[in-house]
Amino acid sequence: ASLAQVHRGLLHDGRDVAVKVKYPNIERIVATDLASIGFFIRWLAQLELRVPVTANFGLVFFGDTGDVNRLPQFDFGNPQLSVGLGFRYYTIIGPIRVDLGWRVPGMQTLGQDERAGRVAADDTNVNFFGLFEWAGAVHVSIGEAF
Repeated sequence: ASLAQVHRGLLHDGRDVAVKVKYPNIERIVATDLASIGFFIRWLAQLELRVPVTANFGLVFFGDTGDVNRLPQFDFGNPQLSVGLGFRYYTIIGPIRVDLGWRVPGMQTLGQDERAGRVAADDTNVNFFGLFEWAGAVHVSIGEAF
């Protein structure tokens, strides 16, 4: 998105000038956008064990931990932890990945905690196309995570 536009202008005496036109209220718009997304601090650690099953299929066992918050510094005292199982189908363009992840009970928060306004998320479940719910997520992609 552009914050301003430059137009060609013509003065009364015939001189060409560049005129920069700033969008009205851009400071308010940007401030509102930044306030809504905040400046999040993020850290992430991942561990994967890849097990080939056949030439075209594989399994992956993984663990992920990390934190996203609005604190001005990294917060290593409140990690979110998940574990899971992944399936791989290897193609010429890269593996097609289907990962199923589960939250580890007692290790989840959304938003911010008491120090920073966090709300516990242990009670929330993912609805899988209306078929069933579980405390986890499905991730489908092409290529390896790292």
